[in-house]
Amino acid sequence: MVLTDIPQIVKDLKAAPFDQREKVAHLIDVVASQHEKNPGHLVAAGVVKPLCELLVHGNDGSQVHSASTLATIAAANSDYQGKIIAEGAVVPLVNILRSGSNKAQTFAAAAVAELSEQRSQQDPIVKAGAVPPLVRLLRGDVTEDAHMHAADAVANLTVANVKVQKAFYDAGAVPLLLSQLYSGKSQTSVANALAKLLSPGPELGAPANAKVQHEIADAGGIPPLLALLSGMTIAATVHAAEALSNLARDNEHTQNIIAKAGGIGPLLAMLPSKSYEAQAQGASALAQLTRCNRENQDSFAKQGGMPQVVPLLTSNEVFVQAMGALCLTEVCKNNLENQTMAAEFGCINNLVEQLKNNSTAAGVDEVKAEAVGGIGCSRSSTRPTRRRSPWRAASSRR
Repeated sequence: MVLTDIPQIVKDLKAAPFDQREKVAHLIDVVASQHEKNPGHLVAAGVVKPLCELLVHGNDGSQVHSASTLATIAAANSDYQGKIIAEGAVVPLVNILRSGSNKAQTFAAAAVAELSEQRSQQDPIVKAGAVPPLVRLLRGDVTEDAHMHAADAVANLTVANVKVQKAFYDAGAVPLLLSQLYSGKSQTSVANALAKLLSPGPELGAPANAKVQHEIADAGGIPPLLALLSGMTIAATVHAAEALSNLARDNEHTQNIIAKAGGIGPLLAMLPSKSYEAQAQGASALAQLTRCNRENQDSFAKQGGMPQVVPLLTSNEVFVQAMGALCLTEVCKNNLENQTMAAEFGCINNLVEQLKNNSTAAGVDEVKAEAVGGIGCSRSSTRPTRRRSPWRAASSRR
């Protein structure tokens, strides 16, 4: 297949009667995944509209290939997602989720997962009725591919959206996700879905979803999340750490469960990672575990956490710097021993020098300044004020 063939294939798709388009749709499905540039060439040739029409009028095979191709195109570029949405793909994709064949439902879920990366589409997709069929695809009697795509959709639809989180919670998504957390190729997607179901709303200082926190903790979801911190992929580790961070947020009960289950050690092991995202999520989770929790602050220090967090303050990645400073802030607040230890490791001088450079993004310097104050302040007998910077909830909204 050469590049010049693509416009003719698209013309053939448009010209064929609906009952004869499956063969051409199959060919386009193959072409779309053959080369990273092919989705763009297909979009330029006008493939999106006829594929969306096939979602409504095509037979089962045509729906399978159309949904699969649209998922591939949507994954390639956010602008293509907009084009697919503009052609009215959301409602027919949700209809396939509800009543299509098992294979068509799987690829429709993949397409919905990609389209829901557009935050503006969270509510429209939910209003179209996507929640019940996506939750049904999380059950144990469907394929792992279906689990994975449905979990990806849940993650994208629920991030920082309390209303949609409630819809999935009420539909029974949490226990089904937890049942898929122990093994299988959907583990990474499931951990991501749980992290986003827990995520705070968009308002500054918003809490994590307390109902989901308690359900995960009460159902024994913390040990398998901790196991994923030592997972085979960085993505699994990062999503598990994000879920643990949101589980611990402003919740002393879950903080203690995570710490007593041995969570501090594997989170500390993420800090020297070569992945910036792993470093940042590890530091974020440690910050939430130690926030207003003296026992966990002391455990962090005893397990050698202070020298491990110091290098994050001079990272080349701004987000890592911010999460390192946030971790220091929470570890040292109202804890004279940890303040002294941090000072001995040069954290104050390090942070002051970083502040002098003033070369970081908005919000980072605020966190660093608070860390300097937290390390340098004297012991206080009062509970620290829960003031938040814009970076405190950033790890769950990236």
